[in-house]
Amino acid sequence: MKLLTILCVSLFLTVPLTSQESPELKEASDLTQAFLKLVNEQKYDQALPLAKRALEIRQRLLPRDDPAIGNSLIYLVHIYDGKRDYGKAKETLLRLLQYQTERFGTDNVKLAPTLERLAVLYYRDGDKSKAEDAYKRSLAAKEKEYGMDHVEV
Repeated sequence: MKLLTILCVSLFLTVPLTSQESPELKEASDLTQAFLKLVNEQKYDQALPLAKRALEIRQRLLPRDDPAIGNSLIYLVHIYDGKRDYGKAKETLLRLLQYQTERFGTDNVKLAPTLERLAVLYYRDGDKSKAEDAYKRSLAAKEKEYGMDHVEV
């Protein structure tokens, strides 16, 4: 399921290269394709440095709110999950949440998946209070967007 999610996100959110793209952004795109292949092969240790480098390039060259930065953070979370490094996954999810909050606002429904993943990691760590808060925040965003009777809620 995780692999399907990462592949769907990558296919949906990968922006085609343009003639105006810098060589470094092309490198980031190439690195992304390479680490996605490695993730598909469950070679997380090999994928991690490529994903980190792609994120570093994008953070340096793109506007702070560029979707490619958020995508890169999502990819890192998937890799850390695959490595079962839940501390780093949580740390990266918090970075992603900050990015999404700055981009979309504090109560936008687009934050819900990140909040739900954080809740799972908080619960795993035994921090039930933070887990509950994250789930409640996700639920509130969904209720605001869809209404109380919607299947997403």
